Order: sequence, then structure tokens, then C-alpha cells
Amino acid sequence: MSTTLPERSAATPNRPLGTTQLGPDIEAKLDEVRQHVRTYAWREATCFAVLWCIAIYWVGGLVDYLPVQVGAGETPRAARLAMLIIMAGGLVWLAVFRLLPRLWANLPTRSLALLFQRRFPQLGSSLVTAVELLDENTAADELVSNPAAHDQMLRAAHAEAGRKMESVDASELIRWTPLNVLTAVTAISILASAVAVAANPGWSLLWSKRLFGLSDLQWPRLAVLRADGVLLARPKFTGEIAGPRALYPFENAMVKVPRGADVLLQISADKTAEEVPEVCTIFYRQSGGNRGRANLRRIGAATENWQPFNIDGPPLAGIAEDLSLDVVGLDARIRNLKIQTVDPATISKLKVRCAYPDYLLEALDNTLASRPAVEVLEYRGGLQIPEGTQVSLVGEATCALSRVDFAQLNTEEELMVRSIDADGQGFEIPLGQMTSNRVLELLLIDEHGLPADTIPRYTLNVLPDNLPEVDSRLTGIGSAITVSAILPIRGTVDDDNGIAEASAELTLSDEQRTVQPLRYPDGQIETDIDLLKLTESGELDLEPGQSLSLVVTATDRYDLSDSPRAGSSRPVQLAVVTVDQLLVLLDREELQHRKSIEKVYFELEQMRGLLGETEELIETMIAESESNQQNPGSSDDGDTATGRAATGGGLSTDRLAGVKAQQCVLQVDKSEQELAALASQIDDLRQQLANNRIDSTDRQQRLSEKVVEPLTTLLNGDYEQLQQRLSVLQRAIRGKRGREEVRLALESTQVVLLALADIRDSMLDMESFNEIIDRLRGIVDEQNQILEETQSEQKRRIFDLLK
Repeated sequence: MSTTLPERSAATPNRPLGTTQLGPDIEAKLDEVRQHVRTYAWREATCFAVLWCIAIYWVGGLVDYLPVQVGAGETPRAARLAMLIIMAGGLVWLAVFRLLPRLWANLPTRSLALLFQRRFPQLGSSLVTAVELLDENTAADELVSNPAAHDQMLRAAHAEAGRKMESVDASELIRWTPLNVLTAVTAISILASAVAVAANPGWSLLWSKRLFGLSDLQWPRLAVLRADGVLLARPKFTGEIAGPRALYPFENAMVKVPRGADVLLQISADKTAEEVPEVCTIFYRQSGGNRGRANLRRIGAATENWQPFNIDGPPLAGIAEDLSLDVVGLDARIRNLKIQTVDPATISKLKVRCAYPDYLLEALDNTLASRPAVEVLEYRGGLQIPEGTQVSLVGEATCALSRVDFAQLNTEEELMVRSIDADGQGFEIPLGQMTSNRVLELLLIDEHGLPADTIPRYTLNVLPDNLPEVDSRLTGIGSAITVSAILPIRGTVDDDNGIAEASAELTLSDEQRTVQPLRYPDGQIETDIDLLKLTESGELDLEPGQSLSLVVTATDRYDLSDSPRAGSSRPVQLAVVTVDQLLVLLDREELQHRKSIEKVYFELEQMRGLLGETEELIETMIAESESNQQNPGSSDDGDTATGRAATGGGLSTDRLAGVKAQQCVLQVDKSEQELAALASQIDDLRQQLANNRIDSTDRQQRLSEKVVEPLTTLLNGDYEQLQQRLSVLQRAIRGKRGREEVRLALESTQVVLLALADIRDSMLDMESFNEIIDRLRGIVDEQNQILEETQSEQKRRIFDLLK
């Protein structure tokens, strides 16, 4: 306890101070008093500080521990932090307001002298007089009339005070009893705390960690719970029975789950604890403000002395917002578990990176536009990738990814799920060379290890390299040729990736074979093969009576396999004949064409008769129409019946006329197609003569100038006019007229018939053909006779050699 020192009673006169000092004994006693005062302040502050810390420690421990014993939870970390702040605040107050002011307080000499005089009366006034004389001492020359006497008196006062101070105990100035009591209380508190700590070392250590380390370690309970985490079922790939479940543990009392997922919360109870709860309860708070509770059911047997409890229903089924959870089981508590929902990862962009094979890049012709060696395409349904292309899927997700799981479904191998690491939000899945269609399913795993809610399927179709398509024909060549013929090959070659080369393969019946390259500008085959040149060069040895096979073949640039990639036309078989034999065949064809023209002529004559009948019907129809105009009161039904009786059928006159006109139109259209085909076939006869190098200029001119050209002119002129007039006639009949129109149609029909007759007469008739046959028979007889004579001559020569 501190002692109050008296203040200086009055100010000393304003004089210069002397230089004489108090004696060393007096100064020692005064310094001893000052030291006792400071010791008192230190001991008192220390005791109060120790008592304050002990009180906060144990009171805080009880506040933290006792609620647990009645089923409540531990104090939160913020409360324990507040206890530490209060403890530190009390210590700071003691230091600032109790200790430091006393340590720094000025203890004047005069005040200490008065304190001595009051406590020890035997000192008299000697100590106070000595101190006051010291304060009032001045220079002898200025203030004292007799400095020597004054100085002698001052020494005498100091000597007397020094003698009396020797018998004084300076510590008696301080009341030590309150401080000793405080010290004893402090010691007892420390001893009691030490005993308590020794009796409950585990409790003390745990509370020390919770208080000073702000640890969240819990107080021992009868039951012990552990938050294992949440179980999430991965979406299953096609072919899987069910997707596997994965446990996502709590980290810092928080776990993240995909929004909308079905979550299974797992809590475990320690089987080695004093008690194991039969049921656990969660108290939840949703971010939207909803609150509730739900029970966790006990699942299966314990694993490694931990009994699991699960809940997979509300509020965790299809979780859509954040949850805060408290788990309670008997006296065990797990506080402030948080389940945070995040948006599941989805694919925002998907592209296909294609590295094309060489056969698609080497442009050997101008049929394909150039393409880049590597191309990135936007993925779309039904995307087709050329065969042999190196393909990879390049995607971008809506959030950062850790990996991507994928499976190919259209393989004969057992379903295998593979994984590739992601690069932020992007990923790339190499698929290798495209040789068949690919069906892939992708599962995105975000940066937290959470799977996407769905597994999308993507299909890549391979575009196989098709064989070249060849469509070729021989123009102006029939089924028989001469040894000096020219084979005009016309047609097209096409391939989805371009043609490498095209050729014509000629094979004789004795298996003699030659291959001739073909020109195919823009895919159009335009090449003439001269058999005479081939015979002269020795590539072919053509003779009448042989058979020549022609096949046009085209190859593409496909190089991914060793098998040939060639497309071929249908083989054409040609018979090699003599000139006279070919002429007979051509004459026979011409005779057939003449018969076809005669048939068309006959059908058009019948159509002319049908037009005549139509003319009569039109006259009747016009007469009926005029009669009805003159007698407007007559019955229409009677007129109609009369018209039907006149026509001898169940149709009216105008309808019957329209039907017959329609028949004429159909016949004209049919005959036009037949005549156009005949014109092409007859011109083909002319070309065969030229391509087989047959010296028959008159015949070619006759077929060209008197048959083909007149027939073409007829079809483009008078025949077209006939079609137009028949169409006009049909419209006129629907308008109850047609007298002039039918007359014009009859005139056009007559003009066409006359032109056809002239064309027909310009062609060979049967008599001319018989003459050709007789001539051919004479040639054959002459050849047989020459052959017999040759054989007889050869025999004769052999006999002559044997003689």
C-alpha cells in the first residue's frame, strides 16, 4: 500500500542556491525510502496482474467448458479472442495507471524529510531545518552578513540530523501489511492453479490451446463425431450400370458441390467413445433464410471403429443454394459446417482440329480447291471428317477445369473411361486417325474436383474415300469394229478427293493387253484411241474374228492402304470384223431404223384420222351452240341428250372432242421422242462409217443430208408448229370453238407426213438390203474358194518336198 507524501508548504524566496549538500547518511536514508516506494509499486502491480490473469483464465475456462456439460457447444473463437483482449487490456491498465505513474513519480527531499519527522518524532526538527537551510543557502557575500557564522551553523544542523538518522529504519515509513496480504493471496492463487493444472492436465492443456492458441479443439464428450464430407455420384457413361460415388471431404469446415446435385452427407461416430449415438440430427440454414432439421440414419457396420451416418434427402436432394449445418449426436456437436453450391461445368465451345493426310493435300489436278494442312472446325451434329485425318477435340468450359473424362462407345473393346488434364478452362482430346465413326461422351471435372451434372455425347462421322466414279461410252462406234477403227471415248471421271490418273485398258481375246492414258480436263474424258496406230506400233495385233474388250479405269490419290483404289467403267466388248461385214451390219441397222420411221409415220396417219373425227365433232359442237343461241327457251337437257346420241356415247360433244384432241397431243409427244432418238441413232451410223475408216462418202452424205439433217429440221420446225397448233386446238375446244384451229392442225400434220415420207424414201429399203445380202454371200463364196485353192496349193508343195 502506498504512503502519501506531504507537498512543499510554501515557495522559497527567490535566491540563488548554495552549493552545500546533505550529508551522505541523510542522502542514503532518503534514497532507501525512494527504493522502498518503487519496490512496493512493482510488487503490488505484479500481484494484481497475476491475479487478473488467473481470474480470466479460470473464469473463461468455466464459461467455455460448463455449457458443454449441459449439451451446449463451446464458445466460438471470437469469444475466446475477446477473453484474451480483456486479459491484455487489464494488464495494460495496471501498467499505465498503477505502475508507471508510481515509478516515474518525483519524491522531493523536503517531503521525505517531513515524512521522517512525522513518523519519527525523536528526530525533532533537525532534518527539516537542515533541508530548508540547504534550499535557502546563498552566496555569503550577497545574502548573509556573516557568512562564516552561517556556514558553521549549517554544518552543525547537518551533523545533528545525521546522528539522529542513524537510528531510524527507513522501511518503517511503508505500510507493508496490505502488500503482504496481497502477495499471500497471489501465492495461494498460483498454488491453487498449479494444483488444479496438475490434477487436470488434459483439461488445462486443451483450454490453454483453445484460449491462447485460439484452437477449435473440442472438449471431451461421451460421444465423438467426425464430419467425413459429402458423397457425389458421378453421372454414368453409356454401358455403365451406375456412376461411382466419390467422397469430397470438408476443408476448413466447408465443401463445394455442384448446384442441383443430389448430395449425400456423411457423418461418422467414434465406436471407441463412451457412447455411440443411435441417431444424429442436422440443423440447417439455407442462404435464402429457410431453416430446418433432419435426421441422419445409421448406415451399415463400422469401418475402422467409425460408424457412418448418412442423409441424402431434403435439404440435400437437388441442392440449389448454400447451406450452413450443425450436427448433433448425444453430447457431441459439429458446428458451422458449410456446403457451398457452384455452377456445374458445361462446354461453352467445342471445335475439331483436323490435320489432313497427304492424299488430300497433293493437288494433282484442278478438280479440288486447295485446303490447309491443319484446319479447326466448329463442331456440329453430323460433321463429317475425311478418312485418315488426325483429329482432336478442342473445347472450352464455363469454368476452370482439373481434368476431362471421356469414353468412346463405338469400339469393340470393353468400355474404358480415360482422362486428360485440362489447361484452365480449355482442354484438348486427341482421337488419332479417323478410320471409322467416333461416338464420344465427355465428363467435365472442375477445379474443385466436382463432376458436371450431365455427360454430353458427340458424334464424328468419317467421310470414307470413295472409289473414283467412271462413266464412259464409245460415241460413233457400235458392237463391231474394223482393224483400223478409231475409238472415241467420251464420258466423265469424278472422285471426292480428285483423280490421280485415268486410262483405257484394251484386251484382245488372246489376252494381248495394252493400256492407254486418257485426257480428262475438268473431269471430262475426251480421247480418241487409234487402233491402226496401235497395230502399227505392235501394241496390238488386231485381225478380223477377234474380240476386243475396253475398260476405262481411274485411280485417286488415296495412300492409306496398299490395296489399289481404282474405279472402272463397264467393260465394252467389240467384235473385230471386215469392212464388208461391218457394212452389212450397218445396213441392217439402217433398215431397222427405216421400219421405226414407217411405224411413226403410220401412227401419225392414224392421228390425222383422229383429227378428222375431232373436226366433225367440232362442227357438231358449234352447230349445237348456235342452235341454243337461236332457241334460248329449249331444254338444255334435251340438247345434251341429242348431242350424246349423235356421238353414240355417254360424253357430250365438246368433251368427246377434247378427249380426242388430248389423244392427238399425247401421240405427237410420243412420236417426237421416238424421232429424236432415231435421229441420234442414224447419225451414229454415219459416225461409225467415219470412225471405222470406211470409204463410203456417198453413204455418209446420204445419211447426213437426206436423213439426219431433214429429221432434225423437221423436229425443230414443222413438228414443233404441229405441237403448238394442237395445244391451241385444246384451248379452243374448251371455249366451244375450234373450226379454224383444227384445220391448221390438219395442215401441219400433212406437212409432217410429207417430210417423213421423203426421209423414209431416202433410206435403204428391203430390196436394197437383199441385194447387199446377195453381194455378201458372193464375197463369202469367193473367200471360201480362195481358201480351198490355197490349202490345195500348200498340200501340193508339201508333197513336192517329200518326193
